[in-house]
Amino acid sequence: SSSGFSALINLLVILSTRSGLLVLGPGSAKVNACCQRHSIGRLPARAIRSYAVQNSTDICRINAVIFYTHRGKMFCADPNQKWVQLYLTVLKKLEKMDHDQPVILGH
Repeated sequence: SSSGFSALINLLVILSTRSGLLVLGPGSAKVNACCQRHSIGRLPARAIRSYAVQNSTDICRINAVIFYTHRGKMFCADPNQKWVQLYLTVLKKLEKMDHDQPVILGH
């Protein structure tokens, strides 16, 4: 729903200004980071520090969205899940605020 989407945008903006949200676009995954399977459950938006999109290859055999948490953990999300698509929509909007480099907020 649009009210849920608005609430998520507000939450991400608030969290980004308080804790510093680093938004990385596709292709910015760490070289050695590879999801072999999807993590179970849903990651709270407040836990996300950055993200990267993983495409299926010989080495990384699944498509995934890798969310990196403030605690340094890697969460391998299924890109087909609605909550993941919603988070990506919001994160990409934040990323578009700066066209030349990843967006770093709250520093």
